[in-house]
Amino acid sequence: GTDGGGDPGPANSLRCPQPSGWIPEHQRASKSSSKGRGSAPRRRGFHPRGSRGAPVLPWGPGAAGAIGCWCASGAAAPRKSQVIPEVSGDLHLQHTSTDQSGTYHCQDEAGNTRVVYNVDFQDGTKLYVSHSELNQLPLKNQTVGNNNQWTLFTQWGPWQACNRCGIQGERKRVGLCYAKRSGQSELPCGLANLSPQGYHRGPELQIEGCFIRCGHSAADSTMVLYGTYQLEEEENSTVWLSCPFATIYRPVSWESDNTSPTWRQQLSLNKTGLVLDLPSGGSRLQVSISDTYRCYVARKLVGRFDPAWTHDPPRTLARSEIVRIYSVIEAVMVMAVLLLILLSFIQMCRTKLNTNI
Repeated sequence: GTDGGGDPGPANSLRCPQPSGWIPEHQRASKSSSKGRGSAPRRRGFHPRGSRGAPVLPWGPGAAGAIGCWCASGAAAPRKSQVIPEVSGDLHLQHTSTDQSGTYHCQDEAGNTRVVYNVDFQDGTKLYVSHSELNQLPLKNQTVGNNNQWTLFTQWGPWQACNRCGIQGERKRVGLCYAKRSGQSELPCGLANLSPQGYHRGPELQIEGCFIRCGHSAADSTMVLYGTYQLEEEENSTVWLSCPFATIYRPVSWESDNTSPTWRQQLSLNKTGLVLDLPSGGSRLQVSISDTYRCYVARKLVGRFDPAWTHDPPRTLARSEIVRIYSVIEAVMVMAVLLLILLSFIQMCRTKLNTNI
């Protein structure tokens, strides 16, 4: 299976080797004589925007064509009515939320458990952020529960690369909530049977300053996406820009023609009119001033956003207005012709008068 060291995104896939389908918990319990129970790989991450309502979990026939279904046991098992067929037999978790944390089982045609996944999604709206240059410290270990006490702590991922080069930049790392108690191995907080107060702790984001020199790397085929945005005319209008290919697990930076927002500025309440989105790790930027904004992922330009300038559409003339305009033009031309004839007649009279004299 897949360990949680990867890059969880808006949709995650659980692979089932030679499955007949994903077996619901009540059916799996009735097949207690199943052989060949698989291991339980652990996939973890957190959902940047919190719960997004009912999940959509595809299921379907496996290699042998027998139809199965998914299951989840744990914090809150998704409803079976949300199942959608999937030919490959893989289980896709789309628009992940904390409600989808739990244990997922896959069985083959003979009823043997092929693989078990322990999946935990942590709520990004509870993300705690700290910046070392502002003397902000990460969360300390926390003990919750009365009789069966759990110790909550943060398990940190690796430091990401510096998000800028040649100038002062920042780097970050993501930490996930884990729980441990005496005599048991550590578990992600979403898979531990915590008391209600234990759920107040979420994932963490730690940031520190960094500086690296810009190297002379070979040119690559990085894709740059261009977009436009429009601010409303009313006061205090804002709009969110989303950097393509960016996640909280990758180094991201933004800049405009006038400023480059940083986490240090934002966390020190130094207002710049730009707001980095915390749950997405800065993958989104809130702007209130019309300007050209560029975003970089791993120090490579991937997106540019320009203000959409709007103009009043050309006014279409009605047929009656066109007829009236032509009538006016025609009248002016007739008057001009008559004036020329009059002037010519006056000139002839003057010439004849001079001749007689």
